[in-house]
Amino acid sequence: MIDSVGRSKANCKIQWMLFAILLAVALPVALLLPSALVAQPPFPKAFLSIAIDDRANINLWTELADDCAAHGFTTTFALDTQNASQEDWAAMRTRVAKGHEIAAHTKNHVPLVTEGVLHLRYYRPQTKSAIARVDSATEKLSAFIDNKDTPALLLPLVQSGPYASLGRLVDGINNVAGFSAELIDPYYRNIRSEFLSSGDDIDILFKAGFTPLFINQKRQARYELLASKQEIEKNIPGYVCKTVVYPFLRQDADIRSIAREFGYACGRTGSSGNLVTGAGNAYDPFKIWAQRPKVLFGEPGAPNFTERIQAFLEDLKRNNGAGCIYSHGPEEFTNEQWRLLLKILSKDPEIRISNIGNMAHSIMAKPPSAAHSASMP
Repeated sequence: MIDSVGRSKANCKIQWMLFAILLAVALPVALLLPSALVAQPPFPKAFLSIAIDDRANINLWTELADDCAAHGFTTTFALDTQNASQEDWAAMRTRVAKGHEIAAHTKNHVPLVTEGVLHLRYYRPQTKSAIARVDSATEKLSAFIDNKDTPALLLPLVQSGPYASLGRLVDGINNVAGFSAELIDPYYRNIRSEFLSSGDDIDILFKAGFTPLFINQKRQARYELLASKQEIEKNIPGYVCKTVVYPFLRQDADIRSIAREFGYACGRTGSSGNLVTGAGNAYDPFKIWAQRPKVLFGEPGAPNFTERIQAFLEDLKRNNGAGCIYSHGPEEFTNEQWRLLLKILSKDPEIRISNIGNMAHSIMAKPPSAAHSASMP
């Protein structure tokens, strides 16, 4: 005869066996449930990214990145790679490990869309003709005066030579008697001279005024976009650079196509870019809108500074917007001013703030129910 204590132990043992069987059956079933049945965080009404442009401003960015991390935000640093030091790369690796993003900003920080890049002219009394010629096959710039066979100007455009950049080339031209040259835009100085467009002979006689020379934009863009991406990925092991920030906000269909070809997933431009998300292809991730904070909100500390931020956020949410707020150095927006802005932004839970790449990915992967086709006023 089994006493009451024995029966109790037997019942407990049976109950534990039943529980174990139930758990063994229920757990796999739960794991197989469709993800739609699992609670998901609400899709935000709008998106916003925060970025700092240019390697020269890395100290501003590292402090901003750390300030953003305190609010759970991630940032983007638009890097022109040419002069990045080992110390710079170490600082970037530390922040990338915490979710921040390094975007390609070309290697030499040069515009990817240009018109003429330099003006060229020859002047000597009694001269009847002056013809310039760019030969991309031999990588030379030459000029012939009065139909003579021997060039009066012959400068190599090779990268191993003294005239590797347009800035150096202009200096070299100006050192030859009778010739004068000038950059059309000072930001063209670091464009590689090998990208000058070859073609027909160019009349550079003074009577024609200063004659523009052009570059092959596709060749330049392919070099700048690929070289910067490769350098970022080489110096940050395991990292894949998916975002390009177009220098000087200049881009066109050819530039966007090249960016896609090289594996970029999105590109940021300026105020002419996309701000409103929509269904299908309405939002082009290679034309992401961006603007500087003082243009949007005025001076920090002004009486209406907070109100202007809140009004912007309400417009953004009302239209399911997505864009970027960016600056260059502290002369545009200091770390202290960024902290004031972050404090206000952090109070709106309906806007997701992240780096540009994550923002673009979320927009393109959003559920159909979140699509919206309204436009910002």
